[in-house]
Amino acid sequence: MAYDKKYKRRHAARRFGRLRLKRGSAAFPESGGILMYQQEYERWLAAELEDKDLKPELLSIQGIDAEIQDRFAVELEFGTAGLRGVLGAGTNRMNIYMVRKATQGLANYLNKQGGKKSVAISYDSRIKSDVFAREAARVLAGNGVKAYLYKELMPVPALSFATRHLHCDAGIMVTASHNPAKYNGYKAYGPDGCQMTSEAADAVYAEMQATDIFAGIRLADFDAALEQGGIEYIGQDTIEALYENIKAQSVRPGLCKTAGLKLVYSPLNGSGLVPVTRVLGDIGITDITIVPEQQYPDGNFPTCPYPNPEIREALALGLALAEKSGADLMLATDPDADRVGIAVRCKDGSYQLLSGNEVGVLLLDYICKGRTENGTMPKAPVCVKSIVSTPLADVVAAHYGVECRNVLTGFKWIGDQIAGLEALAKASREGADPVYDGVLHDGEGKPRDGGKDAPKPFATLGEQLKAISDFRRSHVEDKRLQQVNNAALGANEGTGADGGFLIQTDFAGQILESAVQQSPLLNRLDRQTCSSAANAMRWLSVDETDVSKSVFGGVQMYWA
Repeated sequence: MAYDKKYKRRHAARRFGRLRLKRGSAAFPESGGILMYQQEYERWLAAELEDKDLKPELLSIQGIDAEIQDRFAVELEFGTAGLRGVLGAGTNRMNIYMVRKATQGLANYLNKQGGKKSVAISYDSRIKSDVFAREAARVLAGNGVKAYLYKELMPVPALSFATRHLHCDAGIMVTASHNPAKYNGYKAYGPDGCQMTSEAADAVYAEMQATDIFAGIRLADFDAALEQGGIEYIGQDTIEALYENIKAQSVRPGLCKTAGLKLVYSPLNGSGLVPVTRVLGDIGITDITIVPEQQYPDGNFPTCPYPNPEIREALALGLALAEKSGADLMLATDPDADRVGIAVRCKDGSYQLLSGNEVGVLLLDYICKGRTENGTMPKAPVCVKSIVSTPLADVVAAHYGVECRNVLTGFKWIGDQIAGLEALAKASREGADPVYDGVLHDGEGKPRDGGKDAPKPFATLGEQLKAISDFRRSHVEDKRLQQVNNAALGANEGTGADGGFLIQTDFAGQILESAVQQSPLLNRLDRQTCSSAANAMRWLSVDETDVSKSVFGGVQMYWA
């Protein structure tokens, strides 16, 4: 067990470029007394680099072995989440050369499948995101793969939708999600609009490994490819189709037009401003105040160094504005608008942040109740959630006669269930997963958007925003929900020296008990006896310094 933990830590460190290897090791071979990373540094230093920011950086670290090693000892690894790293020079940094190499690997992978291929591309507000998107399009065009590129920044859901709507073979989203400003990244999506599978990612990475970062790239001139049709801007017709698709998913159309909701919204200087306000307007929410300091795209994120809408610090300006204006709710989206933070005004005028588990259960309850009332609940409804999501969802699903399936963590496993349900022509599918908040839906019964969507929630979430506030104030005290809470979590809790936490009455708790005892990532549990649904849904969290990309307590839902 000790060896296994040590290996996992080393593998994770190397994956994200933090591992320091010894001279002369297999990973640091020497050639004529010169370490390979030093040779790669010298090659970059001698090259005619197109990005003028890189040469000064390379010159500034000349003779500083630790700095050279940090940039060139390893290469950013391509996985199911694509690439992610600090902006800068080297193979262990995000720059146009690593973007080109990743895209060359993707193009090789697609072309080996045969036939005409195409890829949709979008980007957020991060530093050089637009540049990286153009470079990806150039490489695709240079390899005979048609590139559909958004002319202006658009969020993850728009990329995922375009991938399906334009019948593309893959999608590329240039973003580093909610990480600090010094990061950027490159997410890859499959033809279904979801993040690339591990098998496809491994194949792309293998192609990358066989490609020289300078000599191995086939690159087209952007303007020439645009004129010749190798690159095409995604048209307004596709964007309008996205908005219409979202609007069509309302469970109770027209509800928000008479709700009188007063809202404060912050895009956190990301890509959410245009699509989120458009969707809110489409469903009838017009009293929207935008946080002025965070309104427009700015990759430096000057007001919140960590632009994560799940944490109160990032919402400070929005919450202050909400208190001043007396808003019913405050919403915020991260830079690529694939997660949303929600704060609800309480009776005393303060604002309570909702966890992803809370939003997930509210959505599930709302959808099930709405479909039951309007007669659209299918004969065999299914809810799919991951084992680390709140067990309260199981009980809510059971209350409405919905089958609830528990799967392993990650949308891949929910996606597998969706695919199986589609094959069986099931009429309803819903999935919950611990990525703070997002909703999937396609009126044609397909997951048009990826696993972490932002504008999608507002089509349904928007029409229940007022209800969320009411729920917080009254519904959590309902005796039925208190009974649900007790049934879901049980009254008996136990802790031990090993950090284990015992939940005696549900399957998810048994899995989590084992996970907590074995995983250093699950470092804290709320040991307070839960007496309300709100507490029940906040019983698990993780230290984000250990696992920045996993945020326990969230929801992704899929229904038809």
